Amino acid sequence: MLVKPEVVDYTTRRVPPQLQRAIVRGSSREVRGETHQVTLGETIDLDEPEGEDILVTGSDRVRDVDGQEYERGTDYEIDRHAATITPTESGDLEDGVEYLVDYDYRIAGSFESDEFGGSPSEESVRDITGLTTRRACSQAAKLLVDRGSEARTEADVSFPPTLPADLSLVEALDLEDVPSDAMAIYQLTEGPEGLEARFGDEERVRDTVEQLRRRAEALSRRV
Repeated sequence: MLVKPEVVDYTTRRVPPQLQRAIVRGSSREVRGETHQVTLGETIDLDEPEGEDILVTGSDRVRDVDGQEYERGTDYEIDRHAATITPTESGDLEDGVEYLVDYDYRIAGSFESDEFGGSPSEESVRDITGLTTRRACSQAAKLLVDRGSEARTEADVSFPPTLPADLSLVEALDLEDVPSDAMAIYQLTEGPEGLEARFGDEERVRDTVEQLRRRAEALSRRV
């Protein structure tokens, strides 16, 4: 027989949707010796990155066929998000000359709901380095949006100081308008006046990210 603990006090609330668009960045890839011809005044689009992919900070290297290297910020500027290189007017890169470019980039995928309004507060960027394809990144982004774009019920519940050691709080929860079979414990705080528990009816986005990371790591260990 399930023992129902005494509930000292509780409050419930609806938490509005918080996530309508997600970008998930996966593993990094190396590119070495990609050839580009410089036209002064024009931006160079790097070949491999696409979509939401992003260049790894500090991984870029521009050199000529003789091995002469050029300096970022002096000879060229780089845009990590757009995956572009722009020769500077005062730099040493010469018009019409071919150069070799090395860089690393992170693959990425994204998903947005029909309700996305463009606000940064509705968007989240997450790193799950164990994902090795853009498709996997996009699927993970969709899962995050699915989990984060629905309104949730949360409950803050106060229990007395003495509770049975083997009691399952989730199973024992019996509050009006709060379905216990869909609840999970988010936070527990024990104090002299009793136990404070926060329950929620949906996995939080950060919990989902951690689950995806663990799955990706487990898969990578099998390969």
